[in-house]
Amino acid sequence: MNIWESSLTRQAWELNYNFDVFFLSVGPNFAFFHDTFGAETVEGIIGPGAWNEKSSPGAKQFYEKYLARYGEEPDYWGALVYYSSLQHFQKAVEEAGTLNQAKIRDFLATKAYDTYIGRFSYDKDGCFRGHLGEIGQWQKGLFEVIGPAEKSTAFAILKPKWPPR
Repeated sequence: MNIWESSLTRQAWELNYNFDVFFLSVGPNFAFFHDTFGAETVEGIIGPGAWNEKSSPGAKQFYEKYLARYGEEPDYWGALVYYSSLQHFQKAVEEAGTLNQAKIRDFLATKAYDTYIGRFSYDKDGCFRGHLGEIGQWQKGLFEVIGPAEKSTAFAILKPKWPPR
């Protein structure tokens, strides 16, 4: 976890400096952020990247397999995207029937394959298409997707006051 975010969160909590909205960069989307401070303390904290097991059937399957394998939650930023990109890559290699990089690249650039994230593909500029969310918020122990609206698993809430230390 980013030491700055850890310190900022801890200091705001210790000083009982309350925010209606508390958005941090990389950090809140990791389960260890939740585990470090506890569910009550992180309630309402917002961070980037967002998916959870409610985002899609594949996301739920990925979450369950990850939890069974590693005994802890995956991060809610890139874990699902990274794994799905590897599934996409594997399918491109299999369909290309070769390890020739140029041929594989052509399949990666033009094909959409089913992955844990759903249909995984790239647009004409080479940008990934298929994010399940961009912004998440801890709500009742779950990193909920709150944005964009069409991908949300919950509505955003105001951050409650810090619990007693």
